Amino acid sequence: MGGVASALKATVGGEALLPAADAAQGDSTKPDPQPHEDLGEEFSVSVTMMSGREILVEGLHFKDPVTKLKQKVADTLEAPPFTLTLCLGSVLLEPPESTLQDFDISEGANLTVVKRKPIELESPGDSRFNKNYVCTVLRVREVADRAFAVEFEVVGDESLGRLQDPLDSELSSSSGGKWSLRPASHEFTETDLEKKIRGTLVYETVPAETQVRFKFGRSGYSYLTLELGQS
Repeated sequence: MGGVASALKATVGGEALLPAADAAQGDSTKPDPQPHEDLGEEFSVSVTMMSGREILVEGLHFKDPVTKLKQKVADTLEAPPFTLTLCLGSVLLEPPESTLQDFDISEGANLTVVKRKPIELESPGDSRFNKNYVCTVLRVREVADRAFAVEFEVVGDESLGRLQDPLDSELSSSSGGKWSLRPASHEFTETDLEKKIRGTLVYETVPAETQVRFKFGRSGYSYLTLELGQS
């Protein structure tokens, strides 16, 4: 998914000079090597799917984050990590920044993984200014943990001038006022500012709610309720 990323690099000119005493001897003041963190011995755990399939996950350490374990399971299942939920008995392994040690997970532990499909909505509806200025949401896709891509096409007939800027489009709480987000990244495939813009807006850090609202542009367009089914 893209968006255009740019990186700025700073350069510093000039030449570093050694003190006179070091010039003849070279740099003898190298920093001491940093000690390696003691991660402890490696261990393995078994992860069981709801189908009964069992996966052996090796190369773990007590101080590893849950995200590392989840990524290993995701690689084996060829599934996005955000579609997996890991449990130890009835305990969810959350938040993902927690370590395996936080849950007393050690050699031979038996975990459970629940796999779901990524959330996807096809043609959920429109955000309208009037009958001539309409933003049609073509598809909404879950693309990462708490991140959603909104594919859209907005059209106008020039009677009210140019189309509004898609980057002002808002994703917000369905109850109103709790939170609202602007796109974190975007990609446009058509950019006729007078008549039609087509592309994708990506929203990140979307709170887990069953319903959210999408509104195109800066003002005047209606809200479209999206049933994401998150919980």
